[in-house]
Amino acid sequence: MKKKKHSEFLKKVKDRFNHVGESVFAMIKRVRDCINELKQKAIKQNPLNQVEYIEILIEAERSEAKYGWQKRVEMYQSFKKQAELMKDIPNQTFKPWTDDQIEALLNDNEDFKR
Repeated sequence: MKKKKHSEFLKKVKDRFNHVGESVFAMIKRVRDCINELKQKAIKQNPLNQVEYIEILIEAERSEAKYGWQKRVEMYQSFKKQAELMKDIPNQTFKPWTDDQIEALLNDNEDFKR
C-alpha cells in the first residue's frame, strides 16, 4: 500500500515536472526570439554585455568602499548570476536543468524516494 502511494506520488511529480519543463522551454524560446529580434533592431551594438557591466559595478563598489558597499556587492553578484543565465538563453543548446538533475527525477533516484 505504501509503495503504491509512493509510486503514485512519483508519477505526479514526474508529470508536473514534465509540464513545468514544457512551459520553461516555451518561455526560453520566446525570450530567445525576443533577444534575437532586439539584436536585429539595435542601431548600435552594446560593447559590454550585462555580465561585464555588472562586474564593472562590483569593482567600482569595492574600490570606493562607501558605507554599505558589501551589501551592494552581494546584490550585484546576485544580478550577475541572473545575467549569466540570461546570456546563455540565446544559445540553442541552453538547458535550465543539468542532465543529471533530469535523470535523477526520471529514474526514481534515491533523493526522490525519501
